[in-house]
Amino acid sequence: MGSPLLRGGQFLLDLLVGGLVASAISFPAPAYLSLAVWAVLVTLPVALIGQTPAMVLTGLRVVRVDGARRVGAWALARTVSLFFVVPALIMDRDARGLHDRVSRTVVVRTR
Repeated sequence: MGSPLLRGGQFLLDLLVGGLVASAISFPAPAYLSLAVWAVLVTLPVALIGQTPAMVLTGLRVVRVDGARRVGAWALARTVSLFFVVPALIMDRDARGLHDRVSRTVVVRTR
């Protein structure tokens, strides 16, 4: 499982990437554009391959707890709950955030 510190760094890195992409589209990027780009950068890659760009760099991956091959539509539930930040801060003894529990996923180390 990914440590809370590593996951926090990955989250901030994804926010930075989203902001940079939004700024490349429109400078200065309005906040809603940065948030929309971040949501797409987090939802689509997790749904399809289980990793955001920052997760690839930090060696983390999102997997379904039921063993399904792809996270799929649960990635949207995961992203929506991350909008509120607090669910990510509420962790159980297995270091699964509330957003992971809602989406039936867990974050694991790939290396």
